[in-house]
Amino acid sequence: MDNTEMYKVVMFNDDTTPTGFFMEMLNVFFQQPHEKANETISDLRKDGRVAVGLYPKEKAERLAVILMKCAETEGYKDFKAVAEKAI
Repeated sequence: MDNTEMYKVVMFNDDTTPTGFFMEMLNVFFQQPHEKANETISDLRKDGRVAVGLYPKEKAERLAVILMKCAETEGYKDFKAVAEKAI
């Protein structure tokens, strides 16, 4: 039996990060086509946070760091992404 702990990559809504940035991150890093990414962003705006993928711990943490670095590079200081243990 595989005991790999699974983690969710979670993105948080804020008032300054544009929808286009969220869309690009969903397309590039989570291979979400435009329609699915729109649904994900709608959930993000409604709920304030959204899980965008489920991965082994190291990959989820790495993706969250990459997302944060991309946001920092683009100047979106309020953007936040984390890896959370899946229940």
